[in-house]
Amino acid sequence: MNRIECPGLDGSNPLHFLASLGVLRVFDRNGHSPKLCWQFREGHWQPLILFDALVNDPPAILASSLEELAKVNTSTEKNFAGPTQKEIKTLEDKLNSVKKHLREEGKTKGLKGSQLDAYISVDPEGSELLTKLLSLRNEKEAALSSAANQMGIGIAHLGDKVGSPAKSVRAKFDEALQSWTAGPHNLLHTRSSRFIVDHLASLCSDAVERDGMVIPTPYSYSNGQGGQFLLKNFRDCAQSAAATEVMRKWLLGESVPLFDVTSLNWDPQDRNDYALTWANPGNSQNKKQIDAVTNALAFIGLGLLTVVPKAIKGLSAICWDYSETKGFLWPIWSDPLSVDAIQGLLFQTSRNKIEELRSRGVESVFFSEKLDIGEPPMTRFYFAPSRSL
Repeated sequence: MNRIECPGLDGSNPLHFLASLGVLRVFDRNGHSPKLCWQFREGHWQPLILFDALVNDPPAILASSLEELAKVNTSTEKNFAGPTQKEIKTLEDKLNSVKKHLREEGKTKGLKGSQLDAYISVDPEGSELLTKLLSLRNEKEAALSSAANQMGIGIAHLGDKVGSPAKSVRAKFDEALQSWTAGPHNLLHTRSSRFIVDHLASLCSDAVERDGMVIPTPYSYSNGQGGQFLLKNFRDCAQSAAATEVMRKWLLGESVPLFDVTSLNWDPQDRNDYALTWANPGNSQNKKQIDAVTNALAFIGLGLLTVVPKAIKGLSAICWDYSETKGFLWPIWSDPLSVDAIQGLLFQTSRNKIEELRSRGVESVFFSEKLDIGEPPMTRFYFAPSRSL
């Protein structure tokens, strides 16, 4: 086979677009030099992946790749000993309350600036709380680092979510880069090693942290809220989908829904509880059917959306629109492009370059707004249905 059509994917859907990039990356990692373009069929944009040479049994390649990429060295996924985030948050709130009281008390005594800060810092209760808080944070950081280190090197091996200690992430980057540069100089090793480096660079930056932990990419909609964890959810989806017959059906456009996995919240249809609970709205046992294959491949496609530190503060991600209406902005093109060419095109994609992109063969640019549903800390994130710009 020298071409793959994915009739079940729609380029106007953010999850499907990322899954198309994921299929491309898998075959590129395996040394098949694929190219991706889009063709308008049956009312929507469908991906077409082309190869220069015959590729034997694409479903088997996809299945074995998912299995390999989701594998961790040991059974460490629940080995997160140490304080919970709730314990740390409770102590933080108590310390902030004490500081607020002392600040107000100091102001009544006429203290300002450095005198007020010194008054707060010498308080015995506040000092004791701060010592306990720092101890809990250090314990948590050590536990997370230990679990991530045991998992080994891979695209989803920072723990369960993108919130690992910056020092641990930095060590992962260094190890992945060393594997890339020090390994055998052949095409497969180079592509496989670079695959991991590129993917780590799409999840976070070790230079951007909060309380010692890295800040996840804005595409991470599963940061622990409601039991959703981006990296763990990918591993679960990939392991459930890693079967040749499942991949064969998926490539033919057949959905393979599962109940025992969690989505990555990138499909606008993920927010459809109302459709599932109409018969019994009070039933908390209603479960969604999840397309594990598409979610797993979409996570792999995320590897082309690199993040970098902003000039002032925070992260900047490829194709993320930071205007007043935040969300995902992506192009659809008609000429076959390689992985590197696509990453260059994605890097150029922004609202103020749409006309320039059209002159380069881009047929359409879609945008999906980010939706924040619920109140912190249980806020969940979703994509709204896309619109063409």
